[in-house]
Amino acid sequence: MAALTRPLQIRHPLARREVPLLLVTSVLYAFMALNGRISRAEGGMLIGCLGLHMRMRYLRRTNADARDPCRAPAVETPEASPEHWAPAVHGAIALVGLLLLLLSAQISINSAVALAHVFGMSDGVIGLSLVAGGTSLRELATAVVAARRGEHDLVLGSIVGSNLYNRLTIVGLVALVWTLLVAPPGCCGRSR
Repeated sequence: MAALTRPLQIRHPLARREVPLLLVTSVLYAFMALNGRISRAEGGMLIGCLGLHMRMRYLRRTNADARDPCRAPAVETPEASPEHWAPAVHGAIALVGLLLLLLSAQISINSAVALAHVFGMSDGVIGLSLVAGGTSLRELATAVVAARRGEHDLVLGSIVGSNLYNRLTIVGLVALVWTLLVAPPGCCGRSR
């Protein structure tokens, strides 16, 4: 959809680093699911991979900032200036947005499940269609708006980042709490 909005031009370093990582995590995830479950140990491994990825990105960014001779030193702002409170205001807005997102996600999932059960749909079909589509709408909106504004790297970063986050963080955290059972092919929707 983003590419239909405007042709995308992706910088090579971003594509060279992030897309192969997404492919590697996809293969790792599929390999873990071969035995029909993702264990707590495998969930911990996924969280560890996320931590390693975040650490590498932080170090890469720190090294790039240190090598940039044009980077101006940070200037401390006085306590009374409006800019001093900007991080607190933006942090509060982000926290309220996160809480509203969690509340709306709970409401939408409960409503989608109840509606789908009325029509006799299985939980697997609900997850693959209604819930997955609903959770992807914000990513779709972000990608289309970013493409319209010419922020091509933001489009790829949003897509790759959300997929990495889903595979590593969400699956990893859920598997840490409870071993995930993965239905074999052809069994979508059956309880195991």
